[in-house]
Amino acid sequence: IGIGWLIYASGLDWRWYLASCAAPSWIAVICVFFIPESPRWMLNNGENAKVKQQLMRIARWNGVDMSMLRGSLMPHVAVDENKKGAVRSLFIAQYLRTSAQVLVMTFCTTCAYFGVALFQLTYFESMSTSDSQHDVFWELLVCTAAEIPGMIVGIL
Repeated sequence: IGIGWLIYASGLDWRWYLASCAAPSWIAVICVFFIPESPRWMLNNGENAKVKQQLMRIARWNGVDMSMLRGSLMPHVAVDENKKGAVRSLFIAQYLRTSAQVLVMTFCTTCAYFGVALFQLTYFESMSTSDSQHDVFWELLVCTAAEIPGMIVGIL
């Protein structure tokens, strides 16, 4: 919302607001290509040769001496393909209650969010007169504040 008020005060239109909100997401998408895989993931997927290289790279980055790793790492058996996670494993008896609670909470929160977001234009148009100009950023602030009780109700 702070970015919105800065853009509003500078006289820029909604396109700049949209671009400024999308910028962090695009930065994250670009950074994904430069973030290395974790040694634990490589170990679980049977990439034992790459684990030591990755640990050495991390040690160099952090300025840690890894001279104690003279030999090779202990071999680790990769996770069996049949034992890897799947969506259906969320609904076994062990996780059923937690999965159901998370699904209900997500559903309620989503309904509360989109209930406000989808009907905000109709609400503000009914309140305004034909000759008054809409203040988009004020409407955004009111709609964002109105989502907070909906989120709390959805979580409860």
